[in-house]
Amino acid sequence: MKEEKLIWSPEAGPMTWEEARDYAVSLTLDGRKWRLPSIDEILTQYDFICSKPKDGWRRIGYWTSRQYKDNSALALSFFNVEQLLVYKTDNFYIKCVAEETERRNEEPEKEVPTGWICPVCGIALSPAVLYCKHDFPVTATDDFIITSGGTK
Repeated sequence: MKEEKLIWSPEAGPMTWEEARDYAVSLTLDGRKWRLPSIDEILTQYDFICSKPKDGWRRIGYWTSRQYKDNSALALSFFNVEQLLVYKTDNFYIKCVAEETERRNEEPEKEVPTGWICPVCGIALSPAVLYCKHDFPVTATDDFIITSGGTK
């Protein structure tokens, strides 16, 4: 299993499992893709040497992403560090999880040179204006400048 650095949301709840799932996927905090954590991910937040949850966690039950059949799901209690197979209609707390590097709608930034002029209409193209009405594209691979007087 590839180890990722995880980011945890603030605690929310109590709520049902379906409310928790819907809450997680609709969470927009910091532009990340949030979800309910697996049992293994939640267990990383327990200090087995000191026999207590890590800072920011309480000795209460938290929902996990694991569901069984139509009406039950798995929660983890930090009171006795036990897995609880419970009804999805029961109420537990949640902390949503996201990978540190994963964000919603993440696209690489485009590097677009500035100072480009359309040879037909003279419109200056820039990172904000990538095309003029003559559809001359601006690309970062061009190694010459188009001006109204020709190329340089």
